[in-house]
Amino acid sequence: MRGASKVVLEIVEGDGERAADDERTFPLARLELPVPQPNAEPSSNVFDVDYHYDRSGILKVHATARHTGTVMLDEELDCFGPDGTPIAQGADRELERLLRRIDEPAPRPASSAPPETGASRTEPETWEEPAGEGAPALVVDGRGIMTAGRSAASPRPPSMRLLGSALHEIRRRYAQHHVVAVIGTDLVDLVEYDEQELLERAVQEGLIVTVPSASPQAVLSVAQQLNAVVVSMDDLRRLRLPYPWAAEKERFVKLARVERHWVFT
Repeated sequence: MRGASKVVLEIVEGDGERAADDERTFPLARLELPVPQPNAEPSSNVFDVDYHYDRSGILKVHATARHTGTVMLDEELDCFGPDGTPIAQGADRELERLLRRIDEPAPRPASSAPPETGASRTEPETWEEPAGEGAPALVVDGRGIMTAGRSAASPRPPSMRLLGSALHEIRRRYAQHHVVAVIGTDLVDLVEYDEQELLERAVQEGLIVTVPSASPQAVLSVAQQLNAVVVSMDDLRRLRLPYPWAAEKERFVKLARVERHWVFT
């Protein structure tokens, strides 16, 4: 609009098929950009925006005027810092939903359809009821598990069946814990169509928590609020400065995939 002196840029993350005000759509930032030429034609003020996370969960936002190359915005936002950023509030909403699910288990249908021919044999065991009320929590870093064995040379989609087989082994080892996996919303969008229903059911039943960023800080933030043991394929103890409890005995368990087996190290 001619004469406008600023533009408000709102960045959210979530499933593109969900409404903007859906409880699983996370507001990341609301930023103001100065308009370079307020009195010029609107086409003269077209700009391009790039934003992405780094491995530490920092959201980097860069806006550039298309015609002149003028930098309109260059910011870094600590999405999981202690300042109550919107993304952290979104993760808190997911935790509240999870805790409600633990306290008030969702009713199971009276009967379920028989598994399709060729379905994974581990699937019925994978999504069994969690431990009873009052059980200690165990948080699983789901990203590395779902993408185990994937690489740029082998760009297969993240696998719910890989996550399911890992959770089955984790529950066998930690039978007295309520086990919940944490994954980023970016993985939700990449799961194959035939696994989407399985993922949706696991989220609704409180077996999976989705967070806006799949950074290690997101996993540790959830675990810290639940006072939980953490299981990950990544060595999260490297983050012991901001999360000193992660280095405590029996608070962190490293998981590895050896051939087709899950191994605790």
